[in-house]
Amino acid sequence: MNRRVPLLALVLVLGLPAVAAATEPAAAQPSPEEAAVNKVEKLIASVRDRMNDYQKEELDLEMASLKAQQAALQGVKGLNKAAAQIANRAVMLAAAREWQGFAERFSGLGRTLKSLVAERPDVPANLQAEIDSLILRFDRKNRGLQMKAADLYERVAEYRSALAICMALYQDIPEDKRAGEGALKDKIAALCEKCGDNATALTIVKSIVDARPEEDRYTDIKLCNHLGGLYEKAGDLKNALDVYKRALSAIPAAKRARAGAALEKKIAALEKKLGSQPK
Repeated sequence: MNRRVPLLALVLVLGLPAVAAATEPAAAQPSPEEAAVNKVEKLIASVRDRMNDYQKEELDLEMASLKAQQAALQGVKGLNKAAAQIANRAVMLAAAREWQGFAERFSGLGRTLKSLVAERPDVPANLQAEIDSLILRFDRKNRGLQMKAADLYERVAEYRSALAICMALYQDIPEDKRAGEGALKDKIAALCEKCGDNATALTIVKSIVDARPEEDRYTDIKLCNHLGGLYEKAGDLKNALDVYKRALSAIPAAKRARAGAALEKKIAALEKKLGSQPK
């Protein structure tokens, strides 16, 4: 019986030269610049996909919240006012916690975006533009979700929870950009006031007013009313009166009779109080 002798055996026995096996050419390694671009492209794609997933989850959560509220409205029929208020508050509080949890999960994207920011200087202009667009989109959505949770907590009088969210949001803002956050600071001040911390609220609102351009410092009547009211709560009637007078003076003369009517009443009341105080 003939047997085939393995080629390797023949090579060893006969001393024939071995034929080198054909090998695939080694793949060219990407340059550092190409590697950086590939990394950033993958990160951008990952962030986009996750944002799209979160958008779908947000829509589902919105629908679930609406259904829960509708169910609560049906469930409280026939209940007395106090029982209905308790039931509605429970639904709103549950919604606040759901939205807060969702906002916290979404904010986790910020860590990936920080990686993209670190890589940004090393990639072409088109990728830099994509990174900037993603950061802007993230910041807007993250802020909106955080404020939604804070507003829900405020509606059920969970002021400290709302304040904690707003404070965390403010602290995440770079210091060089905080000057333009008057509305957020005013919200924080209002929540401090609701928590009973009038002194902090007064400090915050005064800083907002003082940061405005001198010619426009007292043109925001709502803000001035807030500041004047805080001075009144602190028992500082003279400063309250000064704020109201400055706000009234900032109203154009043609509009003062109508727009300044409430301020004029406050001024008259304070002047009466101060006039009756012993000197």
